Amino acid sequence: MMALRVWQHGTGPGITGDRPSQSWLPLNVAKPLQRTITNVNDVITAVCFRNPRPAYSFSSMSSASQAGEVSERSIASASPESSGPSRTPWYVSGAPPRQRLRVIVVETLASLAALALVGALTVVTHDPWLIPPFAASMALIVGGAHFPLAQPRNVIGGHVASSVVGVLVGLIGMDALWAGALAGALALSAMKLLRVSHSPAAATAMIAVAPVGPRWEFVVLVGCAAVILVAVGLAGNKVNGVRYPHYWW
Repeated sequence: MMALRVWQHGTGPGITGDRPSQSWLPLNVAKPLQRTITNVNDVITAVCFRNPRPAYSFSSMSSASQAGEVSERSIASASPESSGPSRTPWYVSGAPPRQRLRVIVVETLASLAALALVGALTVVTHDPWLIPPFAASMALIVGGAHFPLAQPRNVIGGHVASSVVGVLVGLIGMDALWAGALAGALALSAMKLLRVSHSPAAATAMIAVAPVGPRWEFVVLVGCAAVILVAVGLAGNKVNGVRYPHYWW
C-alpha cells in the first residue's frame, strides 16, 4: 500500500522516500489527501477482506465526544468483536427472557380477579357482562401494560366503539354470518379513526351484531365491564411495580 509521507514544505524526502527532494505538496493540501487515501484503503479492505475498521456508533460515544474524550468503555463496546455478527445456534429462541415467577403469578391473579368479578355480575344480574374478548383485554392490561393497545383510553374506548358498530350493523337485518364479518372490519376502521385501537374489541363488534340481551343495553354493559378490567389492572400492575397507565386520554 502506498504511504504518503508528509513533511514540512521544503524539507524531507518526497513521496517515494528513496531520494531526498522538496515536498511536492504544501501541508494544508497533503493532510486532506492523506485522509482520503486512508478512507479508500478502508473501503478496499472492507470489500476485499471483509475486515473493516470498527465503526464507532454515535449513541455509544456521543457523551464521551461531547466531553472531549473517549472512554475505554465506549471503545471496548465498539470493538470489532462486539459489533460482529452473532453466531446464535438455531435452537436458541430470540424471544424475550422469561419473566420472574412472582410477576407471572401476580398477572395471573389480577386477570382472574377481573374476569371473576365480571362473571359474578353476570350471575347476579343475568346479563351478558362476561364475553370472551375481555380475557384478551386483561392479557394486554397486565401482560403488556406498556403497549398503546393496553391503555385505559384504548381498552374502554375500543370496546364501546366496537359494540356500537356491531349494534348498528345488526340493525341492518342481514345474515348474522356476514353481518359479523362486516362489523369486525368496520370496528377496526372506527377504532383507528377515534385513536382507540384495541385488538380484542374487534371481536366485541361481532358479538354485538346479535347480543343476548337488548342491543343498546349491551353497549352499556361492555363499557362498564371495561372500566372494571382497567381498575383491576391498575392494582395488579401497581403490585408488580409496573407503570400503568402511560396515558389516560
